[in-house]
This record gives sequence, structure tokens and C-alpha cells, in this order.
Amino acid sequence: MKRIGMILAVAALLFPFTLQAQTPEQPQQQQNQPQQSQQGRHRRQMAAQGQPDALPVHFRLVGVWQQVNVVTDSAGVETEVFLPVWKVLQGDGHFTNFVMAFHKAPSFITQEGDFRVVSDKYYSERTRRSVVAPELQGVEVMMEYTLDEEKGEMRLRFMMPNSERPQTEVWRRVRLEVPSQLREQP
Repeated sequence: MKRIGMILAVAALLFPFTLQAQTPEQPQQQQNQPQQSQQGRHRRQMAAQGQPDALPVHFRLVGVWQQVNVVTDSAGVETEVFLPVWKVLQGDGHFTNFVMAFHKAPSFITQEGDFRVVSDKYYSERTRRSVVAPELQGVEVMMEYTLDEEKGEMRLRFMMPNSERPQTEVWRRVRLEVPSQLREQP
């Protein structure tokens, strides 16, 4: 029973859905409806007001992201290499970065903390704990970001403490679909 409680707690952190208690008096049809997220409710409210695509920036960042390394060859052709590095931006303002290790090592969390959206161009990450960059613990790093929602891409540009050059990262949103590269070709 404790294991189920722990699984539900982890799921609630990763997927901030509103859980509703069901009573025997509620119709069966209503009990079978899927749980509704804050994001889904907000989209419906905005659509009712004639603004179907308006979604607060905070919610537009929420999700699971995979880091991508963009490599440019000598001819100028870009190729994406998907890294085993993941970022989870939660609806409650927490973030977690982790690595999915291969074969002989378990996956592990590299960094966790809080994030807040400052504007439609900037958000900040304040690291609580980091195993890869302990010097970031307690430090707030301002991230300049651009979102391409059609491609599901987030590009970050930021300065690390005591660094003279900006860092850039590219992240792809993890979607509930089989990537086209993995689908069987006819």
C-alpha cells in the first residue's frame, strides 16, 4: 500500500492533474471521463473567451523535455543528436534534470530546484541540489528562451556564474506519440 502511495505522489509531481473524488451518486458516464489538467481547463476558458491559443507562458513551458545537440557539418547541414538528458518543468514551479544512463548504470537526477517565468522571453532556475554543478546550489540563473511550439522546441541561452561566454541548449518536448523516425516505413 505504501508503494502505491509513493507512485501516486511521484505521478502527482510529474503530472499536476486535479484529482476529484467520485461519489456513488455521480453518473457512470461522468466517472469515466479523464481527469482534467489545469492547462486543459485554462485552454477551454480562453477558447470560450475567443482566445483559443492563449496559454500563459508558465504552462507553455511545463512538460518533459529532451536535450538535443545540433551538429552542423562542413556543408552547413544541421543534424540533431538526441541526448539521454531530460528536463521536467512542473506546473507547480519545480524542475528536475536527469540522465537516463545506459546498460551498466542506473539513471540519476543531476539537478533539481525551482523555476519561475519572468516574461515571455525569460525564466529563471534556482537550483536546490546538483550533483553535476554544486556551485549552482542556491544560485538563480536567468534563462533567455525561445519557443517554437510547432516543432516542440525550446532554445535556452544563459550565463553560468563566473563564465565569460553564454551557454546555449536546445530541448525538444517529449510528446505522447511514436516519433516518425521509429515508425515502420511502408
